[in-house]
Parts: sequence; C-alpha cells; structure tokens
Amino acid sequence: MKWLAFLLMVLVCSACSSGVSQRPPGALKKTELVDAINQQALCMDGSPIAYYLQTGSGAGLDTWIIHLEGGGRCATLAECQVISAPFRSSQAWESSLLGQGILSDIYSENPLFYQSNHVLLRQCSADGWTGTMLNNQGLSFLGSVSFKAIIQDLISNKGLNQAANVLLTGASSGTQGVLQHLDWLAVKIPQAQVKGVIDAGYAIDVPVYQNLVTTVSTRMKQYYLLHHSFVDVDCVALNTANVERCLLPEVVISNVSTPLMIKDSQYDNVVLSKYGVLVPYDAQEQTYVDQYVISLKASLSAQPLVYSDRAATHTALVTRGFAQRKIGGVYLYNFLGEWFFQGVSTGSIIE
Repeated sequence: MKWLAFLLMVLVCSACSSGVSQRPPGALKKTELVDAINQQALCMDGSPIAYYLQTGSGAGLDTWIIHLEGGGRCATLAECQVISAPFRSSQAWESSLLGQGILSDIYSENPLFYQSNHVLLRQCSADGWTGTMLNNQGLSFLGSVSFKAIIQDLISNKGLNQAANVLLTGASSGTQGVLQHLDWLAVKIPQAQVKGVIDAGYAIDVPVYQNLVTTVSTRMKQYYLLHHSFVDVDCVALNTANVERCLLPEVVISNVSTPLMIKDSQYDNVVLSKYGVLVPYDAQEQTYVDQYVISLKASLSAQPLVYSDRAATHTALVTRGFAQRKIGGVYLYNFLGEWFFQGVSTGSIIE
C-alpha cells in the first residue's frame, strides 16, 4: 500500500512533474561526527571524518539512501602516499554538496528516491571502507571503523532507528563497504527493510592482460594485509585459511544473506584498466576484452539480481544520467525501485 500511495503522489504532484526541486540545491550538508577522533573515525591523514546528510520529506521520510563513495583505493604504502588530497583528508571538504543520481532531490533526475533521506559517505581512507588499521607509518586505514561510527551517529541522532526502508549503495571501490557490511547493517537496524546495491565493483578473478598489472586475487590480498580489512563474518568462517578471499565479490556474495543487487557495465573502461587494457584497443587487446566479457557475464549469471549493460562507462547510481540509464525499455531506476519497494524482480537483465 505504501508503494501505491507513493506512486499516486508522484502522479498528482505538478511541481514534481516539472522537475522542480522541493528543497534547495546543495542541500547535502556536511555533518561533523561527534567525538570522531576518540572513536578513531579518521581519514588516512588522521583528520576526523564527516558525512553529508539531506533530510527526507513527504513520502520519503522513512526511506534512507546511504551511499559509499569509491575512488582512491591503494594496495601499498607507496601508492597511498600519492593518493589525491580529497581521498586522504577531510580538511578541505565543502560545507555542502549537490546530490546527483540516486542522491538528487530533483524529481526528473531521481524519480523514486528524490524525497528520501540522502546520506553520502565520502571516501578518505583509501581502503574501500574496510580498514581497521590505525597509524601504519603515519597513515591510517579506518574505513570500516568510520562507517560503523557514522551509522551509530545516524541511529542515535538523526532518526535512522525509525527508518522503514534502507538502501546501502556503493560505487567502484565503495562496493566493498557494501559487500562487507550489508549483513552487519541489517542486524544493526532490525526494524528496517535493508537492501544493498553495488555499482561498478564486481571484479572477477581472471588472468590479466599479458601480466602487465597485478592480478585481482593478489591485489585483494594486498588490500587485506595493508588495511587490516573487516570482512563479512560468515565469509570468514568459511575461509579461515585465506580470509583475504572474502574481498573477492564472487566469494563474499554467496555469504551475504541481505538482499543485494548488482549493477555492472561489461566494457567499463576503468575496470578494464585494472586488468592492463586501455582504450583504444588493438586487435590483441580486443580479443582479451571479448573473452573477459564472456567470463564476466558467466559470473554475473550465477548471481540472483543483476542489471548489466554493454556500456564502457564506470558508475551510474550517483551520476546525472541515472534516470536515463536503460537496457532496452527497462530503466535502471525502475528496475531498482520495483525490487526495493515491492520486492518484485523480473529476473536479471544482462545485455
């Protein structure tokens, strides 16, 4: 009934249909985390983490979108030393941001979630939101600690404990935070229906192109050791001898019991660069890419809910083109919304 009421509201709202925001742009406000330093909720340089919040309204008051930013993940101390400033420190973060895609408050950009509570967690620990390491040669990797502290602050001070629907999303390296914490979050807020979406982070462990780069499995081991990664407890129980394998999406997903959707582009140029292939492809590279896509589609086909196109773009959920993204006649936002609100799934769409 709540879903039907929401759709009716959308149809009769003239301001919504004209694409007029009900709130001022830039309404994602920087929110300081109380006692962040003592909680060790810190960026890589030791500065206290913050998050960005836009309070919901109308039909979206009891729905929360919590998004984990990606980018800036490093596997060695040498890599971490050259991470750009916004991904290692909160010191220069803006006081407010304009939400895009699923975090937008503009109806035309975000038809089903524009009135929801929007929370953006900016990446500043270079660990895919999994780290628990304080001060390794002057650098800290505390993404998991920070995520849990922010969730507790949202529960204690911002009303997350009253939520009916919570969607935890992550883009690029932010997907690791979703994969490792989704079940933890569902237990933390048992009154809510919790679901997750990962966007552009489904890395498969296949041979890289001419051994030009580190393999996915090797890199995941480097991440685990450097960041002292928190990983899903059920996955750990089944992989005690090689816990780092739980950073592989194919491995950990089988242990995640909370509903999860995968959005992935098959020719994602950012992902393919991690396998040693850069555009434009020559004939040999194209052969590798074609085989990679075959392997990727086979792996995705084994997962319960997938939306995968043949695009070369990287992320989709928090981009301006979110509302226009579609495969055939099926829009990404509708595919996601029907599953999230109604529990309706027409099955995976793999182009």
